[in-house]
Amino acid sequence: MNMKDAGIIIGSIILFLIVSIPLNDTVVDDTYIHLQYARNLATDSQIAFNRGSPSYGATSPLWVFLLAAGCKIGFDILFLCHLFSTMFAVLSIVLIYYYVMCIDGRRPTAAAAAFILSAEAWFVRWSSVGMETSFVVFMVLMVLVVSLKALKSIRYSALFGLSLYLSVLARPETILLVPIAAFIFLFLRKEKFSARITWLIVFVSAYSVWLLFIKSQTGTFFPLTAGAKQGWLLFNYASFRRIVIPLKIIGATLFLPSVFIAAWILLSGTKWRGVIKEDMISKNLLLPFAWVLSLPLIYVLFDFTILSRYLSPLTPAIITLGVVSVRRIVSHFNYSRKVERWVLGLFTIFVITQNIIFYMLVVVPPTKAFAGGVNDVLVPMGKWLRNNTPEEAIVATPDIGAIGYYSERELLDLGGLVTPEINRMRDTLELERIISEGFFLEFNPDYLIDRNRVAERFAGRIIRGVKFIPIMSDTILTLGIRKPEPVVYTLYHLERE
Repeated sequence: MNMKDAGIIIGSIILFLIVSIPLNDTVVDDTYIHLQYARNLATDSQIAFNRGSPSYGATSPLWVFLLAAGCKIGFDILFLCHLFSTMFAVLSIVLIYYYVMCIDGRRPTAAAAAFILSAEAWFVRWSSVGMETSFVVFMVLMVLVVSLKALKSIRYSALFGLSLYLSVLARPETILLVPIAAFIFLFLRKEKFSARITWLIVFVSAYSVWLLFIKSQTGTFFPLTAGAKQGWLLFNYASFRRIVIPLKIIGATLFLPSVFIAAWILLSGTKWRGVIKEDMISKNLLLPFAWVLSLPLIYVLFDFTILSRYLSPLTPAIITLGVVSVRRIVSHFNYSRKVERWVLGLFTIFVITQNIIFYMLVVVPPTKAFAGGVNDVLVPMGKWLRNNTPEEAIVATPDIGAIGYYSERELLDLGGLVTPEINRMRDTLELERIISEGFFLEFNPDYLIDRNRVAERFAGRIIRGVKFIPIMSDTILTLGIRKPEPVVYTLYHLERE
């Protein structure tokens, strides 16, 4: 790496740090879920949200392990999650520059990728609120980088298998990269079979050990979040209409890269076989290309709740394919290197401008409002429960992060993320029925935090022999971009007749 490369990387990192300023040190409720798991792991050596009740409710166990390690040696865990989020965001910027340089060999192309990632609105947002998203992006990039040399030797192949394993522990959806890689390496590549199969042996061996370990610790092989966020496997017209959701999320920040990817494919036309052989297979672009296509499709078919951070692992692949597509299209018309640089420059400026406008107008206001609501409403409720209830009290709530972290009480998770019994109940009942008809009361909670548009809607009511006595109530103006309406949280004491 020479001074020009260093200058580009430093410039893109500075851009990221500047863009992230409006959301510096904000915390959303989900951030606290990982913090709670990490704190309990550090203090009790147990994978548990509720102390003494192991559960697999954290979608990123590797992130939890990293936070727990820092907590164990004395770091403030809330500071640590922001530090790690920023650190892995910076490392992702460095890695995408290196990855595109390896693929394309042109500094302007790599620079475009690094600067676009630095300003990508979803990437900046989730990196700023202390979530694991930037870590997942980093792990996906690591898989893509190692894949470039995976078939050169058994050692690199084993390293590829290990990187895939770690990426799955960072985010379970990345396991989809395994069958994609298996198809490419086992059927489309012609290198030595030992190198083509070693990575798969390493992955299967390591992942099997993990599955046995997590089953012995929590009683389940897979995160409970999968059940809480998933509907049913659907193959009908309505399910395919849902493809609009990921398209809108991706298009909000990466519309132009997506358009150029499509244009590159269409422009190839009759030369598509040559493109597949030259770019998709020999330069390993088929792996990121198949990854971009398959993950949204799986979300749609299995009726998953689709959030922007669930699609963030696609970001480096879309950006990489986008900038490479621009370069390939310009080269197709035999323009000079100077024209190529100008086109890439204008492309990069346009994408960054789109992201900054979207970020400042659409992303920042509701994110700050939601984070402020968590800090002003849920955190005080959690602290009140810690200071005014017995240690054995059980609190039922649909939002477990800040309440669990600050109350230090056992939670009955009405969202089903960490309470298997509620998760099974939600297979047949909607959350509103579970609360309003009192199905949750069979687990004998002592308190309820209700989330509704109506304040104190259960005040004085008796449901299934339990009287609802309101203690405090407050409003959060928005739950984020998807749920912009005000919501009232009411804390009730549940008094049995």
